[in-house]
Amino acid sequence: MVYHYKCDESYGRNPGNFACIFGPYDKRGNKKNNFLAFLAIFFKWVHLAYFSVSTAHALLVMFLPCQPGLSSWMLCPSGKASPNCAIVTPLFAALEFLIFMQGAVSAGYYLQTILLLGATFLWIECGTFIKQYEAEIGQYSGYRRVQVFEKVLNACTREKIFFRAAILIPTLQIVISFAAIKMLYSGHVLIAGVLLWSYAVALCFTLLMFSVAAKVYGMSQKWITRCQGGNKKKYAKKVHKSLPPVRLQFGNNFVEVLTPLVVQEFCLRQMVSFLLVTK
Repeated sequence: MVYHYKCDESYGRNPGNFACIFGPYDKRGNKKNNFLAFLAIFFKWVHLAYFSVSTAHALLVMFLPCQPGLSSWMLCPSGKASPNCAIVTPLFAALEFLIFMQGAVSAGYYLQTILLLGATFLWIECGTFIKQYEAEIGQYSGYRRVQVFEKVLNACTREKIFFRAAILIPTLQIVISFAAIKMLYSGHVLIAGVLLWSYAVALCFTLLMFSVAAKVYGMSQKWITRCQGGNKKKYAKKVHKSLPPVRLQFGNNFVEVLTPLVVQEFCLRQMVSFLLVTK
């Protein structure tokens, strides 16, 4: 899937610079949607999280190399650091940094550029069509174009990207929040701070991902319900009645209006349950 960005020269030609379309003002100086400005801030926030979390991970290998799950754990067969561990540990720390950065950037590309940006553009296109239709300058063919965009986006994200993100990101949110609270009560303030930073990124992404998809579904459903009836010809009524709402699917499910609240309620309940079990 390819998105075409129309950028001003002052922003540079870097295709990863999303300020060209998600800045707070357009080229004419008019204020844009606040959601797009927040999305631009969120992208920069995630890019900062790449380096901060990867650096914290490398520092953990440097100072606590014998933790299970780290590559440097091979240097601690008896659970204690060997005499040569201080020499080899920086190499393992650099290796862990590169592995974590590669995984984070790769996942961020699919989740941000394809899934989140795709859903955002679908929301913008759907809202633009509804405004044009209500102003009597849009026709049903415009909604068909929105449906084509929906089909292409679902074909790219339904089976793998959105489906896995809908399972893994809320699960990651539960685990990180549980670990952050445990570390905070154990006195490890630095580790708890890094975990809270990661939790905030996961929480914002989950809210954005499901909220945009729910907004698209609710907007199209309201338009279909609102425009039924009226002084239309019989053919136009049948065409309008046959139009389904725009849905972003993950697996065999799709996002409804209340899906973001249901997901956050589930995450909160599971986190509290873990805390009560391990108390």
